[in-house]
Amino acid sequence: MNIVSAQSVQCAQVDSELGNKFVFSEQESSQYSIVLSGSSFVGNIDSCIIPVKNRREIELLLLILRDEATVIMDEVVRDQHPDVWEWLYGRTYSEVLNELKWTYREEEEVSAIIEKIPLPKNDDDHRVKIHNDDPQTERINKEYVHKVNNENVLVSKPYQCGNTYYFRGFTQSPEFNIDHISDHLEGIIIFEAARQAGIAATHLSGAPFSSRIVLLKSIILYKRFVEIHESYSIHTIPVVRQRGGCFYVVFSIVQNGVICATGFLSGLQYRTNESYQKHRFSKQTNTTAEQSVSA
Repeated sequence: MNIVSAQSVQCAQVDSELGNKFVFSEQESSQYSIVLSGSSFVGNIDSCIIPVKNRREIELLLLILRDEATVIMDEVVRDQHPDVWEWLYGRTYSEVLNELKWTYREEEEVSAIIEKIPLPKNDDDHRVKIHNDDPQTERINKEYVHKVNNENVLVSKPYQCGNTYYFRGFTQSPEFNIDHISDHLEGIIIFEAARQAGIAATHLSGAPFSSRIVLLKSIILYKRFVEIHESYSIHTIPVVRQRGGCFYVVFSIVQNGVICATGFLSGLQYRTNESYQKHRFSKQTNTTAEQSVSA
């Protein structure tokens, strides 16, 4: 696991050397152990276990976690899932990951996957708390979340684990003037923190600061109250094209190890302001034309 520096996008690149490490194993390994249904494997507290049902779930988890996850299979799985066994047996991460691809249109499928991924563990075998016990937690640079003022930044510098990022969320910003007393964190603050984490994750995944992001769709499902006086974390999975175009970020809000909300943001990433302006002018022109016809 790496602590991501907010000073350079290059520090967040996940294209590190994968070496000759094998994806498949008959015993637990790495931060996460992916276990197919039917396996007689019994894990222990030294590994984060993720149960899966089919090959596509394994593919998505490897895209998300990369070499932080190992697929665990025994002879029972070999008999019940021969296609997965033949696909992974004796193959390295480099070989497998080079053939896997995102579809960029599977937000809801990945939203289901994120709920399967527990918080990673640190070297002392305790769940990582994503800076939550540090009262001086440093907010991420405002450039990462497209803000002008530092006090409006609602997320911390993140932890990186594979191709996923964990942020601490903050509870106050002068951008919001809540006119009532609440015993829980308001939904609008939760969504804004998730939105900022999503934008930061796109940059940490390689989107240049010169790019412009246009949100086309956002969904959030609130499951539990987020307590206002307790810390919470934002787990993000960015799926971003390096050359721009369609993207999405799946997120979950976690407090005390429990998922309080899940959702995703999807849209378009324009590599330059010029291409964004062309899109914006085109949309305005089309809207004006449609209004003229309807009138």
